[in-house]
Amino acid sequence: MVPNAAAFVKGSHDAPVDDSCRSVALPRIDDRTPRRAVGQPRVRARDTWLRHRPAVGTARTGGSGTARERQTCDDRRMTWTSPVPAPVDGPMTGDDRPILEGMLSHQRATLLAICAGLTAEQLAERPLPSSNLSLLGLVRHLAKVERIWLRKRVAGEDVEHLHNFEARDDTDFDQLDPADAPDAVEQLRDEWALADRAVADIDFDHTIDHHGEMSLRMVYVHLVQEYARHNGHADLLREAIDGVTGR
Repeated sequence: MVPNAAAFVKGSHDAPVDDSCRSVALPRIDDRTPRRAVGQPRVRARDTWLRHRPAVGTARTGGSGTARERQTCDDRRMTWTSPVPAPVDGPMTGDDRPILEGMLSHQRATLLAICAGLTAEQLAERPLPSSNLSLLGLVRHLAKVERIWLRKRVAGEDVEHLHNFEARDDTDFDQLDPADAPDAVEQLRDEWALADRAVADIDFDHTIDHHGEMSLRMVYVHLVQEYARHNGHADLLREAIDGVTGR
């Protein structure tokens, strides 16, 4: 149960909750779920904090593969839809670390809740003519951001950057292939688990040198801001793709 939940004021897409609210599983959207037909009610996620604590996925293989492997990939792309994240709770009072960890987890899962039920092709769409943004691009971008801030800058892990970060370009947004969508979603969830593990034993007052001294506490504030900003983008993209709102 979320303590003092009535005091929590969320965004315009969320309704107030009270002390009796509990996490409720989201409607299951799987590969058999057809796209919403015209005239049917829109699917709306429950107003709840969403946390996903997945196990780290298995290693991915590269290369073009055989014709059979490529066909399998094509079949998967045609039937796969972005999964629904698990429901979660987060503390409303107490120490700042659990609150910020909970809010970051909420923002993380909100992105996948917005994506849930869309096909790989839909995730790769750029439905706003004035922008290069897509939901797949946002998924890729935020996996890159998680790795940069928590695993590399804070924990000092010797891991490669994602999506050509060194070039400071829009590779994560521009170089898209719908066939990569299932792996991109899985990679984002992997990065959540790996990033959480990397900083679990690092004190919130630990500082890094990034345009001046910056604490791990402030890194969490920055990541919440980063997700919140892009989740606003994601809301607009999802509505433009199929009319769904309120995720």
